[in-house]
Amino acid sequence: MSENRIREAAGVLPKHNKPVSNYKPNHNSGWAFSFKYFRQIEYFGLKDESSNWFAALLLRLQDISSKEINVFNTNLQEKEGYRYHLIDWNSRNIPIKRDDLNWIDENIIKNEVEFPFYQFQISKANGRVVGFWDVNQTIFHVVLLDPKHNIQPAGGKYNYRVDKTSVLPCKYTSLIAELDRLKSKKCFCEKCTFKAEISSLQHRFNVGNFVYFQLDDDYYQQFQDLTIDKSVSEIVELFILNNSD
Repeated sequence: MSENRIREAAGVLPKHNKPVSNYKPNHNSGWAFSFKYFRQIEYFGLKDESSNWFAALLLRLQDISSKEINVFNTNLQEKEGYRYHLIDWNSRNIPIKRDDLNWIDENIIKNEVEFPFYQFQISKANGRVVGFWDVNQTIFHVVLLDPKHNIQPAGGKYNYRVDKTSVLPCKYTSLIAELDRLKSKKCFCEKCTFKAEISSLQHRFNVGNFVYFQLDDDYYQQFQDLTIDKSVSEIVELFILNNSD
C-alpha cells in the first residue's frame, strides 16, 4: 500500500510535492468589506426585516465585490446606478450626527477629511449600506444598515419622513433577556431551587464584566436622556455608589 493510501486510511491528508493550484486571488482591486464597526441603533435596526431583505443585502455585497474600485470611482453612471455618494450630515431631518457614532475610533470619527462616510443602495426598495473606506481605500467598513432610507430622508411625497425601526437581537441577547425576566418572577415554594439556578446561569457564562438588560419604553426614553453626556458604565457605577452601605 502506498504512503498516501496509508495516510488516507489513517485520516491524514496526503502530502503534495507541488501546490494543487497556482491560483492567487487578487484582493487589491475589488471591493472588500469589514463589519468591525457595524452596529444597530435607533432608526437603523433590522428587527422588522424579512429573510428576503437579508438575501438582497448579501446579493448586493456579492455583486459590488466584483467591481474594481478605481474603475467604479471614475464611472459616474455606475455610481449613480448604485446610489453611491457621500453622506450629507446637514441633510434635512437626518436623525443622527456623525459624532453619534461614538463606538468608532475617535481618530476616525473626528477626521471627516480622510474618512468621509458613503452610502450605496441595496436596491431601490430595500434601503442603503452606510460606511467608510480605510485610509488605503481597499476595505469598506460597514457601519449602519439603513432599510428605511433614514440616513438621507427624501423630500417630495415622502416629506423628509424618518421611520422608526427596532433592533434585532441575536439569540444570545434574547436568551439573557428572557433569563432576566424569569429572575423577576416570585417563587412561592420555599424548597424551589430553579430560581437560584436561573440566577446563577448568567454568571457562569459572563466573561469580561458585561451586563445586558432590557427596559420598558418609558424607562428607555429616560435612559436615552441620561446617557446623552454620560456613559452607561458611569450611570450604573454612580447608582451602586449611592445605594451601597
